[in-house]
Formats: sequence, structure tokens, C-alpha cells
Amino acid sequence: MLKSLRHALRLLLKSPGFTLVSVCSLAIGIGATSAMFSFADALILRPLPVLEPARIAAVTTSSSTAFANTALSYPDYRDYRDGNRTFDGLMAASFASFGFKPDAAALPKVTTGMYVSGNIFRVLGVQPALGRGFLESEDQAVGRDAVVVLGHDYWVSQFNANPSAVGSTIWINSVPLTIIGVLPEQFTGIDQYVKPSMFVPLAMSPRLSGENILEKRDVRWLTVKGRLKPGVGIAQAAADLTGIGTRLEQMYPQSNRNQHVDVQTEFQLRVRQSPPNAALVAMLLMLAFCVLLVACANVTGLLLSRARARSREMAVRLAIGAARGALIRQLLLENLILAIAGGLAGIAVAYLGTSFFNSIPIPTDVPLAFHVSVDRRMLPPPDPNAGDLRILADGRTIDLVPLGQVPVSLSSRDELQEPNHGDSITHAYKVDLPTLRFVAASRTLAIRLPREAFDTPFALWHDGRPDLARFVVAQGELRR
Repeated sequence: MLKSLRHALRLLLKSPGFTLVSVCSLAIGIGATSAMFSFADALILRPLPVLEPARIAAVTTSSSTAFANTALSYPDYRDYRDGNRTFDGLMAASFASFGFKPDAAALPKVTTGMYVSGNIFRVLGVQPALGRGFLESEDQAVGRDAVVVLGHDYWVSQFNANPSAVGSTIWINSVPLTIIGVLPEQFTGIDQYVKPSMFVPLAMSPRLSGENILEKRDVRWLTVKGRLKPGVGIAQAAADLTGIGTRLEQMYPQSNRNQHVDVQTEFQLRVRQSPPNAALVAMLLMLAFCVLLVACANVTGLLLSRARARSREMAVRLAIGAARGALIRQLLLENLILAIAGGLAGIAVAYLGTSFFNSIPIPTDVPLAFHVSVDRRMLPPPDPNAGDLRILADGRTIDLVPLGQVPVSLSSRDELQEPNHGDSITHAYKVDLPTLRFVAASRTLAIRLPREAFDTPFALWHDGRPDLARFVVAQGELRR
């Protein structure tokens, strides 16, 4: 095998133009496609950074009113949370601007955080990196539990990643709160764009904002998500919450008239909230498919051209006794080397593309979670839940492997027969060669002399015309 590998490398190095163009075509096809997919992934496709994100569903409301709000009020959320039978838990959250001070005498810095329900980390399956999360009891009494959980990046930037920050007191909107935990770095929140700096219990919102809207059923301000029970689908959960919504509409007609509850996947919610982004993603994926198609066509053309040129070589090697399996293995190694080289170069191009996207400045003071990256879902080792670059690289290999066997197919031996050309040919054999149907409907013929005549000349011919190949004894004697 090692000898075959060295031979394959030598053959590829003897054709630097073919090798370079093939590897560059693969690199551009894989890299550009992966970079565009990575951008689309960051824009709308990337799942939430939580445990089992496929089980997370979004709960929204809709009405017949144009531009209606899809959020829920706190009383409605509480009724859906306590009355459903299809969710392991429902959490609620809302973005807010906070004035942060490390001590009472410092000037406040405005930052973006979230008011969240006490069960948020349990529902999402997120474990704090330091300290602890909220207790569900810390979200029951209004203004009682003055606690806060910091996001990882904010902890690093404001506290220099000091673990002793847990347990210390900070001031939020001039109210002292105790830091009880720090979230892991990979958790960027429940929004694909904005990364909250801190998380505060919903029960603290009246004390921090100066207004109590927790009991106002007509004020819809909460984003609600839930974790489905195992085996429960979106339709079943929607039917369950719809029954609760119908009862709420009957009980509170003034605030809940024509309010219909919807249960959607995270992807469906993003498409609904931002149709232009969905259209942009569709355009990017179509563009990526076109780039991929061009790369496939280019590499296919190169391989087929080289296959036709090498069919004579394969016929000669078959004629002198080379095993068909050995030739197939040799061609397979050559094309696997091309696939691996193109895949590695494609990864480099993909990283360059994502670096370009990330270098584009976004003028905002809001802590953004938007980051284009070639992440683990796109690279080996395989992740059964996702993948795109790995699939593209496998596609290149699938494209290369069968096409690489064309020279052997063009030179395979089907039948042997003696042509009727009298004494002009001492011994000749006709090989009828079927080719791949998607390549061409032609035949390549080869003449093989008996083994005892290996040192005598032999000829090859094409297009099924054995009369073009002749061996004259006198010619053989002259060459000797």
C-alpha cells in the first residue's frame, strides 16, 4: 500500500497542472460554499447553544391585527406554564437596559441584560460555570431576591475573570444585587444576535424599572420558550396550548380577544420574525449550490479528460498482466489524495471567508452574539446532529472516486477473439470495452500478445477497427 501511495504521489506530481487545477477547484468549491453556509448559519440557521436544542419550542401569540405583537404577558405566561401537559417547562425572558456600577460611588455604565423567569437555566439545560443559577423560589416574591447571574464575556471584561466576583455585590439601576453565578462561555443567550451581559429574575423588574407590569394581562412583553417532553411534537403541544388559550379568551375577553397561541420551532420563529433574513439565506444557499455545481463540473471535466488520456496506459498495463484490482486501487489512491488535498485547502478557504465576514465592523454598543465561524458541526470527527463542510468534502470524494475508475473501465477486457486478417497478424485479440453510460457510448480496443511473446511489439486501436492494428513478423525482426 505504501508503495502504491508513493507511486500515486509521483504520478500527480508529474502532472502539476492537472493536480493544481483540481485541488484549487475543490478548495474554491468547498471553501466558498462552506463560508456562505457559515454566514447563513450565523444569520438564521444556528441552533440555540443549549442542551438538546431540537426539543426547544417557541410559544408566541397572534391576532387578526396587523403588525400584532407575538410576545406574551406575564399572567398569560404563568397560566400556560402551570396548565400545559406537553412541556417539561416553560421559561420567559425580556431584554432590558441596565445601569451597571461595580460600587455605589462609581458612574453607571449602560449595558444590555435580561429579565428572566427563575426556571430558565433548568428549562434550557444550562449549568453555570461558576456559582449557581436561579432558584425557582427567587422568582416568586416581587423585589425580594436581589440576585444576578453574569454572562461569561461580561464577567471577563468587568471582573477580569476573577472567580471571587461570585458572592460580591454590584449595583444595577442603583439597586444592590448579589452575583450568584457566571454562565459558561458557549452560552450566548436565547437570541441569535444579542448576547446579554447579565440575567435578573423577573420578580425584580418592578424594583429596577420603577413600574410593575407583572400583573397586567394586556401588556405583552415576554419571549416564551419551552422544552417539549420526550416524544411530544409541535402539533401536539400547539393543540394543548390552544385549549388553554381558548379558556383564557373566555375568561378575559377584554385582553385576550382574538389572541391565538402558536407553537413553533426556533427556525420557524426566526423566519416569521425576519422574512428578509430568510430570503437572504435562501439566496445564499442557492448561490452556494451553484458554486458547488461549477466546482463539480470543473473537476469532472478534468478527470474525464485525464481518464481518456490514460485509457491507453491502463490497456498496456492490463495487456502485460497487471491485475485489475491493483489498477483500481492505484486510481483510487490518486483520487483520494486529490480529495484530501482539496478538502484541506477548502477548509483553509472557508476560514479565510469567515474571517472576512467577521472583519466587517457593525457600529453598535449592543453586545452582539453574531459571529460567523467554521464550527465543530462542520469538521471531523463527525457529529450525527449536524454537518455541512464534512458533507461537502464527502461529496467531493464521491465525485472523484467513480470518475477515477474511468481509465480502467475504458480498458477492461470483456472478450477475446481472433480477427480474420490471415498472415498479416500473427496473434491478435479483440477487447470489447463498455464505458460508463454517463461518460460516452464508445469502445476502446486493445491487442495482447501471448505471454511467450512479451518481448514483441503490440498495438492499440480505438473505435472498434481491428484492421488499424497490424503486427508484421518482418517488423518484429527488424526491431530486434
